[in-house]
Amino acid sequence: MKLRSLLLAVLGVCAGATAHATLLTQCPAVGADPGCAILITVTSVNGSGVATGFFSTDGTNAANNPIGPYDGVEDTLFGILNSSGGVLKSISLASNPATDLFGFDGDGACTFISCPATAVDPNHYGGPGVLFSNIASGGVSGTVNLGCTTASLASCAGIANGTSAWFSLEEVTRANQIVSGTPEPGAWLLLSSGLIAFGLARRRLNF
Repeated sequence: MKLRSLLLAVLGVCAGATAHATLLTQCPAVGADPGCAILITVTSVNGSGVATGFFSTDGTNAANNPIGPYDGVEDTLFGILNSSGGVLKSISLASNPATDLFGFDGDGACTFISCPATAVDPNHYGGPGVLFSNIASGGVSGTVNLGCTTASLASCAGIANGTSAWFSLEEVTRANQIVSGTPEPGAWLLLSSGLIAFGLARRRLNF
């Protein structure tokens, strides 16, 4: 009987925990959004400060409903938290299925709110210290650079462990759609090795 009561109590605590909203305050309130729609938590970086591991979390509002586009149509507000243990300088992002995340069309978050002077992105999609680069054709992927003091990538010194930044991107997106924008060098090597081995195997079969 005691065990059953304990289990019921634990289940009650868990149910209560899941009922609470997760308001992601790494972002300011922008348009329809009280906080970030998505938070990207970076868990590892390489020697150049490039993110090599991360996970994403959906934000919810006070009613525990998912946060939608800040413009009420299609644009998503992102937060990024550095939990890598090192300095985070950049992260490359894309979505699956692919969308034009970086297809900026003039309605970035800093056109909805008055961003501070430290917001240096000329497209007005980046929050303070955020610049974008390496945008692929069609805007399907790009690099988010952090800790920038001017509109030059050379000024991007990154953000320290335990700190955060925010920015906005195009399209309605959920956390489980966010993926790395470019394969890691190791992945390219593995793919190349596999293709070479496949080619050699076919060649042997043809002899």
